[in-house]
Amino acid sequence: TSIVVVNQDLSYENAIGSIPRIVDNIIFPSWYKGISICFFSKIDRTIYLPRSIQSSEIHQSLPEVLQLLSSEQLISILDRVNYTFLLTESLSQSHQKTIFTPIEDLLLKALEDESLEYVPQIRFGIYTVDFLVTVGNQKVMVECDGREYHSKEADDERDKVLLKEGYPIIHFTGSEIFSNAKKCVDAVRDIANQRPIPHYDIDSNLDTDQIKAVSSIRGPIRALAPAGSGKTKTLINRIGHLINQGISEERILALAFNTKAREEMQNRLQEKGIYSSEIRTFHSFGYEIVRKSFKWKFQDQGIRRTKRNLLKNAVSKKYPIPAKRNKDPLDVFQDALRQAKMELIPLEELKVEYENKIYPFQEVFHNYIEAQKQINFMDFDDMIYLAIRALLDDDSLRKEYQNRFEYILVDEYQDLNQAQLILLHLISLPENNIFVVGDDDQMIYGWRGAEIRHILDFNNRYSITKNIVLSTNYRSSKKIIRHAKWLIDHNQERVTKEIRP
Repeated sequence: TSIVVVNQDLSYENAIGSIPRIVDNIIFPSWYKGISICFFSKIDRTIYLPRSIQSSEIHQSLPEVLQLLSSEQLISILDRVNYTFLLTESLSQSHQKTIFTPIEDLLLKALEDESLEYVPQIRFGIYTVDFLVTVGNQKVMVECDGREYHSKEADDERDKVLLKEGYPIIHFTGSEIFSNAKKCVDAVRDIANQRPIPHYDIDSNLDTDQIKAVSSIRGPIRALAPAGSGKTKTLINRIGHLINQGISEERILALAFNTKAREEMQNRLQEKGIYSSEIRTFHSFGYEIVRKSFKWKFQDQGIRRTKRNLLKNAVSKKYPIPAKRNKDPLDVFQDALRQAKMELIPLEELKVEYENKIYPFQEVFHNYIEAQKQINFMDFDDMIYLAIRALLDDDSLRKEYQNRFEYILVDEYQDLNQAQLILLHLISLPENNIFVVGDDDQMIYGWRGAEIRHILDFNNRYSITKNIVLSTNYRSSKKIIRHAKWLIDHNQERVTKEIRP
């Protein structure tokens, strides 16, 4: 069995800047590969817990916000591994065996008598489960509830969180285990057999590249999918394959770029009998978060007029800008507003140029946000932007969405802007089980902040990745593919790949 030992002997002031590197280069890769981690530290665990994040910080120092999220990821991953040592004094206890209560010991022996595999005292987030028992292809959480250590109210609240892991939970009282431990083991078998893993047909005509994309389970994974390579087909079959591996439908989220793509994906999943996975657009998903946090409701009627009036008042509080015939001065300020919300450009760097004058935008932005809050106004960009603000400000809401989805699939990754990437980052932590599909040879949403660098830099964004190329174009003729290749090969910013007819 492999194990990674980390000895972090820096003070907090010196360690805090190193946490992203520790997570990216040691902790996450080790956890991803299933390697146990022993983490020794000069400072206590609680010191690593990030301070409360103020969402407004994304306009001042986005890297610092990401650093705080890395600290949160560090603790979350260490809470999931078998061994976590945070103070060097605990080294003297490292060779002690796990201590079981009498009822746990009885159940353990019964499990061994029935030749069932189990992991004792396994951590899921902040909770420890007595046993995770494997029955065939199913896993069951088993709790031995000695009366003096448990209350029904606390257990019910705890189970709500643990059920999000996708495993059934069964509780045994001390009297049940003492009277007949084998009967308890039989009950574990029964509950496992009551939850057969569903099986959905996977298309038999997938090519080698598509099979690799469908069958690769854990992320981060980037699939480059040129036009006509069957990306939607790959996404659909991947969802079916994940469910066939025992992952609950409800714990899979697929994010499409627009409503048409979402409807196509959902219809094709339903043709396979898959109904419970979440298939959303980025905007509808963000809107759900905004509604939950702010209680605001999107009003489509008069949205452009309302936005323009709010911005006009925000500008006029700071600058007297004369109107010009056939030229609206608010156009350049609207573009700056979009850049602030969708590209998350630091406000102190954001300037507006109009009639050969430069206007700092920071105070205008704050004026606009305050006016927006007063009337609960939101536009389409705010479905993403306000969702980010909500998740950063509310760590319980952030953890709720992180625990809700175990696997996330993203379509048209090359067309995402910075705000959408941050939203994706927030909900995919700490496991980063994301599967993205995109084409680095096409991008049509540069006007709204999309950058081809996002898909090209995927391997830099995550410390450990898998890359797949869907290299067969089933849509176009050999002549079109040949001429397209000649043209596309002139792109300086792309991943070199061969496309076959």
